[in-house]
Amino acid sequence: DKLRKITGIKKIGHGGTLDPLAKGVLVVGIGKEAT
Repeated sequence: DKLRKITGIKKIGHGGTLDPLAKGVLVVGIGKEAT
């Protein structure tokens, strides 16, 4: 929700795990083509 408010884009998805112990980069797709 924070990223949606910042960008103003409604369709945002992620590629990967939301494991709280994971470290690294979370890939985020923005827009109709990416979700």
